[in-house]
Amino acid sequence: GEGVHIRGPLATNNRVQGNYIGTNVLGTKPLGNRVGVRTLQANGTVVGGTAVGTRNLISANGTGVAISAADNRVEGNFIGTDVSGALSLGNTVGVLIDGNSFLGVTGNRVGGAAPGAGNVISANFRGGVSISGRFAQKNYVQGNFLGTDVTGTLPLGNSQYGVEVTLSAGDNVVGGTLAGERNVVSATAVGVQLVRGASNNSVFGNYIGTDASGTGALGNNLGVLLDGGTGPFVTGNRIGSPGAGGNVISA
Repeated sequence: GEGVHIRGPLATNNRVQGNYIGTNVLGTKPLGNRVGVRTLQANGTVVGGTAVGTRNLISANGTGVAISAADNRVEGNFIGTDVSGALSLGNTVGVLIDGNSFLGVTGNRVGGAAPGAGNVISANFRGGVSISGRFAQKNYVQGNFLGTDVTGTLPLGNSQYGVEVTLSAGDNVVGGTLAGERNVVSATAVGVQLVRGASNNSVFGNYIGTDASGTGALGNNLGVLLDGGTGPFVTGNRIGSPGAGGNVISA
């Protein structure tokens, strides 16, 4: 079933830190759950953290972290790798922000600009981060390595996508205008995809297809995909902005 399940509107401001969720005690072998950590209408949960010892290893699960709530933070974790951050154990999806069934799936942050807030979300069998559903609004994916090892220099790709925004999710932000908000999204079939009604989302300031320095080539098959071919409309999205909001989409 599920490794950690936090649910209900009175389950607020809890912390999940320092665990191995879906692996053996050494963090080297898979012993997966269907979901590693789920927050369901439980706001303010922190999964991981920026301090020493707060990192979770969340790997070999169906979904690593599933969020249907508001103002949750997923920080500093290894999601899809082994304990070294260099080898693959995989989840099917690393992080799912699911706004298909519940209102108010907003203000969630995967990573962040603060030192140590970024996650390594790599080697997942389908994708790194999925923001899905019309109630998934104003969430942030920032400062992460998606498809690389912990050093940001070697490929450890997610299979289908690094970041996906889908099923009418809107007003979400991937990256940002500050250096610490930059994601590295590489070594994957599609770096960032906005599909199936994703509208008014922003993709700013990322390195898409390079290593963490922005100079080494790791590549994606497609850097950024906006696909409105099957409906509904994919409209009002912004890929880059003048100045610091521009992406590097290369290799």
